Amino acid sequence: MPTVRPDIKPLVVFPSPVGKTEGKPLRVFPAEAWEKWGGEPGLFRVMLGDSWFSVGGARASFFDPAGLAEILKKWGFQALGLDAVPDPLTVHPDTPKGTKVWRCDNQDEADLATITRTPPFLDGEGFWRVWVFGRRWAVLLADLQLRKVAK
Repeated sequence: MPTVRPDIKPLVVFPSPVGKTEGKPLRVFPAEAWEKWGGEPGLFRVMLGDSWFSVGGARASFFDPAGLAEILKKWGFQALGLDAVPDPLTVHPDTPKGTKVWRCDNQDEADLATITRTPPFLDGEGFWRVWVFGRRWAVLLADLQLRKVAK
């Protein structure tokens, strides 16, 4: 069972849901307390029950506000016994090569229609990425949106 040094206090603690036998409390910590493992200011580390929430088997995973929001959403829906309903235009990790997508990763440019060149993969930091046409580097799945193709 992981422990936390006594000098590190959680930013917030969400108690386990009342009446749920499988519910676990969720604690959010500032990531900078784990600086030697890559924790930076503005990121968070999450403990679910008595274990750390990690991505891809990483020793320590840190989350930006959007990633933390996703964890809280999934945890909250599970606590209520519901499934989180995904956005129908979300690009999922099981998306096949050749999927038509919009690349929405730059605020200064209009969305760009493109096609995935590879299946999605986990990068070294635990984020889902995919290679697309028109980019020299893999882009985050979160920066893509499925294109509706007229039939």
